[in-house]
Amino acid sequence: MRRLAAIAGVWLVAGAPLLACPICFQVEEGRATDGLRAAVIVLIAVTVVVLSGFGAFIVRFVRRSES
Repeated sequence: MRRLAAIAGVWLVAGAPLLACPICFQVEEGRATDGLRAAVIVLIAVTVVVLSGFGAFIVRFVRRSES
């Protein structure tokens, strides 16, 4: 419970800097901004693929254990 309160306190105090990123502030268009957007999309895609793999792995073990 103390950890949750500490995390919530830090989040409230430093909320604005933690949520700040160039994409959120709509910086001027350029090669760097395009690269950053592409990097964010790639990182999200990799995360989805890895989590989907874990999900399929768990479902497979559950189905095997029921047999």
